[in-house]
Amino acid sequence: MLYDALGAPPRPHEHTAPDDVGSDAALALAAKDYRLDVLTRQLGRLTAAGAPLTPTARAAARYLELQCAMA
Repeated sequence: MLYDALGAPPRPHEHTAPDDVGSDAALALAAKDYRLDVLTRQLGRLTAAGAPLTPTARAAARYLELQCAMA
């Protein structure tokens, strides 16, 4: 579901920081539970931090964009 937003299967990637693992898990769970508010907040935090986004975060952003476009 989440990675379907990218149109490609996920590729293994190295997390650049320990917090990336928890953040990716939070994003995946929010998408699974259709918690768009949580996705929005988490992506906002990641964007504000200015760090590079993981593939999961990019997929979550695309997923959120698609959900908003359908509304």
